[in-house]
Amino acid sequence: MTIDEIKSAYEFAYSMIQELNQKCEPVPISFVDRMMNLWKETIDLYRSDEAQTFYVYEFDGEQTTVNKEGTEVWPFFREVAEVIAMSDCSEQKVVKIVFQGKEFHYAGWAPGMEFTFIDNDDSENTYTVWMEHLDH
Repeated sequence: MTIDEIKSAYEFAYSMIQELNQKCEPVPISFVDRMMNLWKETIDLYRSDEAQTFYVYEFDGEQTTVNKEGTEVWPFFREVAEVIAMSDCSEQKVVKIVFQGKEFHYAGWAPGMEFTFIDNDDSENTYTVWMEHLDH
């Protein structure tokens, strides 16, 4: 559901509650629950948009931060995997990975150029990308 769809649903729910109040009719709890869920979804979407997304790599003793605000999950982790895959040639070492405010770590390479990233706070939250075209 997009933010605009959530906003429309929320506005509809709000107008229905106002109409029921004007008629002195009770507002059904299920209606209020649905409105609260829409509000929570909206907050979660805004938080994920505002959350920091970046990675840091080290080269020649200096660190560089690459900000990727607004980047979707798969393009982000593919880019990070590419930097890691080519690190033996470029000597750039990824030292920090943050996606939407959550820090991840690189779990290591697997055959088939498989790269897995694991959330530092929730080990069940993982992303795996395959970069066969970078096999060298």
